Amino acid sequence: MGALMRAHDWSTSPIGHPDAWPQALRSAVSLILPNKQIMFVAWGPELVFLYNDAYMPVFGRKHPGALGRPFREIWSEVWDEVAPLVDTALGGEATWSEDLHLVLERNGYSEDCWFTFSYSPARDESGKIAGVFCAATETTARVLADAQRIDHAVELERRFAERTAEYARVWNNSHDILVIADSDGQFQAVSPAWTKILGHDPSEVVGHSFRDFVSEDHTQETAHALEAAAAGVDVDGFENLYRHKDGSLRCLTWRTSEEGGLIYGYARDVTEQRAQAEDLLRVAESLRQAQKMEAVGQLTGGIAHDFNNMLTGVIGGLDIVRRRLADGRLADVERFIDMAYQSAERAATLTKRLLAFSRRQSLEPKILDINALADGLAELLERTLGESTSLVLVLQPDIWPIEVDASQLENSLLNLAINARDAMPNGGALTIETMNITLAVADRDLSPDLPPGDYVCISVGDEGIGMSQAVMDRAFDPFFTTKAIGQGTGLGLSMIYGFVKQSYGDVVIDSAPGKGTRIRLWLPRAVGVVTQGELLTLAVISPPRAGTTVMIVEDEPSVRLLIGEVLKELGYEFVEAASGDAALPILRSGQRIDLLVSDVGLPGMSGRQLAEMARAIRPGLKVLFVTAYAEGAEVRSGFLDEGMDMVAKPFSVDLLAQKILSMVGV
Repeated sequence: MGALMRAHDWSTSPIGHPDAWPQALRSAVSLILPNKQIMFVAWGPELVFLYNDAYMPVFGRKHPGALGRPFREIWSEVWDEVAPLVDTALGGEATWSEDLHLVLERNGYSEDCWFTFSYSPARDESGKIAGVFCAATETTARVLADAQRIDHAVELERRFAERTAEYARVWNNSHDILVIADSDGQFQAVSPAWTKILGHDPSEVVGHSFRDFVSEDHTQETAHALEAAAAGVDVDGFENLYRHKDGSLRCLTWRTSEEGGLIYGYARDVTEQRAQAEDLLRVAESLRQAQKMEAVGQLTGGIAHDFNNMLTGVIGGLDIVRRRLADGRLADVERFIDMAYQSAERAATLTKRLLAFSRRQSLEPKILDINALADGLAELLERTLGESTSLVLVLQPDIWPIEVDASQLENSLLNLAINARDAMPNGGALTIETMNITLAVADRDLSPDLPPGDYVCISVGDEGIGMSQAVMDRAFDPFFTTKAIGQGTGLGLSMIYGFVKQSYGDVVIDSAPGKGTRIRLWLPRAVGVVTQGELLTLAVISPPRAGTTVMIVEDEPSVRLLIGEVLKELGYEFVEAASGDAALPILRSGQRIDLLVSDVGLPGMSGRQLAEMARAIRPGLKVLFVTAYAEGAEVRSGFLDEGMDMVAKPFSVDLLAQKILSMVGV
């Protein structure tokens, strides 16, 4: 007997102490105790329950109190289910139950359990049936797992098969065309949407190639897209035209996927959207054209207004001079000559501003120190601002160098200072600040148009009346001004904007009514050494050598005449040509030529092309370009080679003479 059997209190058990048990019972118990399978013997009239260690987990909390107690007492909750089986075994017939469901209360609560077991008759020494022998296996875990798998399978079947119904609904109700095609483009199935969009019944489409329906103009590119789709490349956004049954064309946009050698296509009818987009483009183009014509009208109107005023001074002044000369009255002629000259100077300034606005002015960028330039301008700015406006310079030490046209930058700062002064009628402080700033991608709000990199920011701020958003939106427009008539041309800010943009920078305005204005010029950091200014003095220039000859190539007779007069005064000889074609024979001849003075914008070949051909004929020939405006001549460093220089029209006689002397007078 096992230790548990011997230690148990058998005083209340109907079968007494194990030592008093009949031999048949002792033998049965000895048989089940070492067995690893769940086993028990129910003995005697009370069916006293005796079990092995393997049975303990079946009892749960009922162990060990159930040992030696009647079967009906310890399993009262399932007695009704097992009693017929017990009776059958006591009647001499063995039973077999597989995965029998029992609700046990073995741990203080009801549990669904399943067992596979057999009940067999247990006989005493005389062969009489004295009880029941049971060998059992608890199958709860397996039954539950099987049930879960079955439930899962049922659920999958339910979902499938629901998904199939969903697919059918999608196929039948989709507003987009759904198709299945083979790799040759033959339709295997098409959804009913084909009828709605393209007019054909699906039966008229299945078995036919896409070539029977696609527009002839799109057959080839559709074939290429089909090849890509058949190769497993998901086509997305491919557009083509399909013919409707009525002969009209519909624009479809396709997406595809490939599986099992079949192509699954999804097409959306975008005909109306494309038509609307084209209408919008036409409207937008019409609007752009109208805006462009309005801008051109504003520009030409402003130019005409200002030029007419200036030409009135030029023509009127010269007309009076001519009348006075004819009458022999020379007393006050100089006054009218000065008036004409000043009007012409204003016209020249206007054209320079227009070129700056259009980013077509001829620039001479040099590497410079903006702090030194601002310091040098301080005295002029203070005189310009007047007593009621104070100038404050906040210049960052170790400022990075920039590469710009110094004179244009000076003019820009002077213009901004004058605007700031006019915006502070009651006086105030004008602050010019310089700073090094590295723009990252995250700093796009500082200057949206600039790529990331190192920049020098030049800020000009005032404490004036400020600008509204509407004024800021138009601040850079040519001839737009908030000043009274006659107090501003409206080209100042547009000139600054064009100059800075031409220098690969940007201009940003921060302002609000009553809050003042700050205009920031962003200019790229330059790599190199700051250029030291060198002044040219005529005193050190030697007189021309005997026979020194200059070639003039200019299509405008008056300009040719002017240049010739300057050369005469300087003591040079010269030859003339009105075009590059006329100049080449002279250049190829034995004629002495020490300097070529050529307009850039010649008819036929340009002055730059002429210079290259001239240097091929006469290596090292010095060239002085004169230009009113020419494509490609905006930045001198990219236009001029060694031994070349440039002077912009209109130019003064003194400037032209200085340029010529500097090139050939030494």
